[in-house]
Amino acid sequence: VRSVAFDCLGRLLCSGDDDGSVQLRSTVTGKVIRKFRVDSKVRCLSLSSDGKQIASSHASGLIQVRNIETCEVIAEYTHKESVRAVCLAPGGRQIAAVDSANSNVVLHDVNAGNAMVKITVENSNSVRGVAFSLHFGLPLVSTLDSSGMNFFRADTGRKHPKFKNGIKTTDYDCRNFAFLPGGKIAAGSQDGKLYVFDIKAEPKEQSVKISLDSEDGKSTKTCIRSICCSSVVGLVAIAADVRRGNNVIVLRAVKDLKTPLREFEHHSSNNILC
Repeated sequence: VRSVAFDCLGRLLCSGDDDGSVQLRSTVTGKVIRKFRVDSKVRCLSLSSDGKQIASSHASGLIQVRNIETCEVIAEYTHKESVRAVCLAPGGRQIAAVDSANSNVVLHDVNAGNAMVKITVENSNSVRGVAFSLHFGLPLVSTLDSSGMNFFRADTGRKHPKFKNGIKTTDYDCRNFAFLPGGKIAAGSQDGKLYVFDIKAEPKEQSVKISLDSEDGKSTKTCIRSICCSSVVGLVAIAADVRRGNNVIVLRAVKDLKTPLREFEHHSSNNILC
């Protein structure tokens, strides 16, 4: 399980399979209510803030933006290499994509299709995730690589002056992240743990570790593949691998990340990729 995405109201949860299928399920019932298929493995999914568009990045280097109701393709872009991560900006006018070849972040204009801004993450060849945020007064593009998180202005591609040093995550091996309300960030690690960072706190007090394992020990998480947050309904969805079991999607409340709300099992011979 590598990526999950909520719609704007937290009513739909999207996931992608490594056979190219994308499923949209109800967060209330857990049932799949809509699905479509793409031509290669889905690396990442992102939904627009108005809930009308869904973007997917593929192992082939293709990025597609679809109407979420009809699943028809309304825009697409081709990269030379596999696109590791993708994210639609609030309003759906920009889309950020991470090239696996050089880890540059390219911002595309959804309507025009052209590349608007290119962000180069210095001293990194392994950008793992990208996200937009409006938490700090300016539209930001945030990236996660093997050493930590960095914050860039979406209009210029330059680092945000208040967060030039970013957040160091080298001790946690974080693979993905999502913004939470109140200026906090949740990041998932390779060992199945969830870390919550407060960028306003001092470095020594910046992170809190949370276990996702069940109290009865039957569901031991071995790797977190993806995280997404719906601030409207206050839910966080976490896609994870389970030791000796099916992949699962875990739902937890933003206000109490330590207490499980619900888990959806993924019954398939294929892993969920996003």
